[in-house]
Amino acid sequence: MIQNLFVYGTLMRRAAAARMGVAERQRLEVEGEWLGEGQITGRLYNLGQYPVLAVPKFPYEAVQGEVFWLRAPQATFRWLDLYEGIPPGKVQGEEYRRVVRRVRVARGNAMDACVYILAKDDASGIPTFDERWLAR
Repeated sequence: MIQNLFVYGTLMRRAAAARMGVAERQRLEVEGEWLGEGQITGRLYNLGQYPVLAVPKFPYEAVQGEVFWLRAPQATFRWLDLYEGIPPGKVQGEEYRRVVRRVRVARGNAMDACVYILAKDDASGIPTFDERWLAR
């Protein structure tokens, strides 16, 4: 099982100003080890108070976030899936699905990590963010 997690929204340490995800950020800090800033190929879309990552329209598009190593990934993904709206035993909810993608950590290492991305294939009509989401 993949033990790395890439986050780009309310679960980032940097998202301390966000009202959403306070307890989840704290729990992630306890159950995981922060590996540093990271980058993944993708495009950020605006779902209101939080972003969603989608497959990029162009291969050079990148999203900035953070990478965690999870001590007990099965247990952590159980509550993360619920937080992201994915029903127990499923891999996809209405907004998100959990997938494995290649992530580049700021130190230059590349690794596989789980990441929550847009559940549907078409993101047309959803406004985009820049490559880095800023908590409001």
